[in-house]
Amino acid sequence: MIAKDTIEEKIMQLQDKKRTLVNDLITEEASFFKSLTGDDIMDLFN
Repeated sequence: MIAKDTIEEKIMQLQDKKRTLVNDLITEEASFFKSLTGDDIMDLFN
């Protein structure tokens, strides 16, 4: 359970946005995802 309007909530929201972004990249643009470098992927999670 995460309290409302806390840093933990904001972190969880950011993680969800990043997860959605990665899922969209994988499912919609498989060829684009394959062209990403390791650095590109790491930037998604920084």
